[in-house]
Amino acid sequence: IAIIFPVCLNTLLRFKDCDKTAVWESRTFLFYFSAFGATLIITALFFNTNEPVWIAAILSGIWVCWMRMIGWKQTKEAIQRHNKLFAISSIILFVIVTAIILAGNIRKAQAGDRRLLIWNITTHAIMGHPITGTGIGGFPTTYAKEQSAYFKTDIASTKEKRTAICPLYAYNEYLQIGLELGIAGLLLFIFWLAFSLYYGIKHRQIGVSGGILALGIFALYSYPLQLPTYWVLLLFLTVICVTNPKHDKQREQRSIPYISAIAAVLTCILFYGQKDSYYTYKEWKALQDLYHNQAYEQAANRYAGLFIQLYHRTDFLYEGAECFCKTGQHDIAIMWLDRALKLSADPELYYAIAENKEAIKQYREAESYLLEVSRILPEKGYTYFLLAKLYADPSFSHPDKFQKAAKKFLTFQPSTQNKITKEMKKEMLQIIKSRNHNK
Repeated sequence: IAIIFPVCLNTLLRFKDCDKTAVWESRTFLFYFSAFGATLIITALFFNTNEPVWIAAILSGIWVCWMRMIGWKQTKEAIQRHNKLFAISSIILFVIVTAIILAGNIRKAQAGDRRLLIWNITTHAIMGHPITGTGIGGFPTTYAKEQSAYFKTDIASTKEKRTAICPLYAYNEYLQIGLELGIAGLLLFIFWLAFSLYYGIKHRQIGVSGGILALGIFALYSYPLQLPTYWVLLLFLTVICVTNPKHDKQREQRSIPYISAIAAVLTCILFYGQKDSYYTYKEWKALQDLYHNQAYEQAANRYAGLFIQLYHRTDFLYEGAECFCKTGQHDIAIMWLDRALKLSADPELYYAIAENKEAIKQYREAESYLLEVSRILPEKGYTYFLLAKLYADPSFSHPDKFQKAAKKFLTFQPSTQNKITKEMKKEMLQIIKSRNHNK
């Protein structure tokens, strides 16, 4: 709605001089319709506490008002006449925008610190793959490796270790594109936005260029382009920007058949490639019912039948691997989880692989996966709980390592404990008591 807001506002300002009583005229209808849409959007924004959304909507709205009501020429003349006032106003505006961002980060201190950490580590990761990038979808695993390396240094603070997560997205599209597609891909994307804005201004497509500006601002703080809908919207807005309303209609009509033919062919190819997706996801939904009802043996073979279609879905791979684990097919479960680790660095995947490795007596490898999590997320207590249990196993007994892991687990217990953490603590204390008694 922040992206659509400048489009509504532009239409409202464009037709503000219409005859307000002649509701049957198209200009009047568009005026009232855009006024209604802008009012709804502003009302919805009032109930949204997401600062990036507000910043995107406000700045794109200012852009539209400035272009419609003042413009480049009058602005240039005003700057020349009142250059000191312009400088002071620019500083004040910058301070206000900065204050809004800082206030949001202070109010959500932990989320703000976490996001800064993500941006910092992503920037380091880009320096490791500046030309080729990691490829589309390579962000989570590359980020986890870079975070693990960062926490080994003396630069990382305890606060950063405490707030660290394994994100799927960089919460900044420019950084994520730079990591996955390299610096060349990032420059190409920035050129795309600049190209769209340039032609949007040139062709007086003010509202649409404001929408692209809002999307570009929002992409600084979030991950809109990880959703296909926003790529479609960006492409749609770009097409409008490069369209010249005063273009020769005869030339335009001659080009339409070729464009339409190409679009039709591409549409048919995409439709044919996705024609079975509905049935695939419908089958998966049925399998999830079996999975949640713990009918693992019945579900396992059917999960295997969908592997080729859904091997890009981490949640599908995790569910299937758990079914194989519960039915004793640990080797297959490990293969599925290894595939999932190429798509995500979720700690649950490491824990699941360690569980399967331990089940087939590969204790060293189970330990290595748990230690990897401890390097990526040093302050995650559950990892040390699993390590302590592994070291307490008679087949892989390591008293010294057990004491260190148990101590770390009990140290990292949160002050407000829920039922699960209390049970884990109780279990750990029982293990310690049992080992002391056996001595």
